[in-house]
Amino acid sequence: MRLRILEAAKQEFSAHGLAGARVDRIAVKAGANKRMLYYHVGNKDELYLAVLEGAYDKIRSESGGSISNISIRPRPSGG
Repeated sequence: MRLRILEAAKQEFSAHGLAGARVDRIAVKAGANKRMLYYHVGNKDELYLAVLEGAYDKIRSESGGSISNISIRPRPSGG
C-alpha cells in the first residue's frame, strides 16, 4: 500500500506542486482512504519528503551511487 501511495503522490506533486497537491486526490489514486494514507506516511509534508527521497535514491542508483557522476545542464533563460 505504501508504494501505491508514494506513486500516486509523485504524480500529484508533479502535476500540482506541494501547495496545490491534495491528499484526498492522492488517496483516491492510491485506492486508499485518507486515514490509511496518514497511517502509512504521516502528514502531507512527510509524504512530500518521502517522494523526494525516492527520487533522490533513484538518481543515486542510476548514477552509480555518486551524484558527482551527474551532468548538470543550466536551464535556458526565460527572457
